[in-house]
Amino acid sequence: MKCYKLMMVATLATSVCCTGLADIVPPPQKYKLSVTIGSGKGSVSGAGTYKPGTKVTVRATPASGYKFKSWSVPDCSGCAGYSQNGYASSVMKWVMGKGKSVVKANFKKKLAVPKPSASDGKYAGGIKVTWKKSSGAVRYRVRRGKSKTYSKSSVVATVEGTSYFDTDVCGEMGKQYYWILPVDKDGSGYSAKAKFDVGHAKLVVKVGGPSSLYVGEKYQYSMQAICSDVVGNRKWKIVSGGQFASLSKAGILTAKKAGKVVIQGTAWGKTAKKTITVKAGSPAEDSGEGGSASASQEGLAASVADRD
Repeated sequence: MKCYKLMMVATLATSVCCTGLADIVPPPQKYKLSVTIGSGKGSVSGAGTYKPGTKVTVRATPASGYKFKSWSVPDCSGCAGYSQNGYASSVMKWVMGKGKSVVKANFKKKLAVPKPSASDGKYAGGIKVTWKKSSGAVRYRVRRGKSKTYSKSSVVATVEGTSYFDTDVCGEMGKQYYWILPVDKDGSGYSAKAKFDVGHAKLVVKVGGPSSLYVGEKYQYSMQAICSDVVGNRKWKIVSGGQFASLSKAGILTAKKAGKVVIQGTAWGKTAKKTITVKAGSPAEDSGEGGSASASQEGLAASVADRD
């Protein structure tokens, strides 16, 4: 039998034994939820005393220069359950149970994001990017884009050192933008306030094609760079020896008589020259070299074995 004291209106305290009457329910028990900082610097919210079944939002906010790392629950004796949107989520949904609980938020210091330095036309084979070491970083992600818009860039390499030579770019590709993102031992990279630099590879062009033709042969020369080989309506002209051959706007050279011809082509804003020797006779008559020439069906070009 349970008995409780009741305070009457006249402040008279009397003891009532609940025998046939409805039992008087005592106030529900509340339990403490402790929310503290386990490591690093920041602030937390959600601590308090709650009834069992209460849903509580626990939140962690990192201090300036810090990043949220994880939650730890050293005491879950009084929890009915909890959830979060991913391991690194700084918000936790907590359900109180019948007992106390302890939750800790862990923060870690952000890595300093280094400013890259990209070479400007120094190397024909690519772009060299260098940067200073960031304390706490174990490797670096190299991002490259065609503009200064970070969201349009992509990771092209992950390296452990403080330099990277990008061989996937060529001079004719123009300016390239680079960002360097340090990565710590937990695998986290930082993009906040990432700095970029612009670089470009050295543009080297040349005239592609054989250095000798026989009288009557045709060949369509091309403008070549490290990554490209273009033919067609480039800017072509004969610099000297025009009496020995003719040159079309599409770069098709027709050998007319023996002599030396110098042609010039232009592409990507650069010019290049090539000297071609026009030989008398035919490939079959020349025992030292072999080759053949045949005009295309359209008569625009001919294929000639490259006898450079």
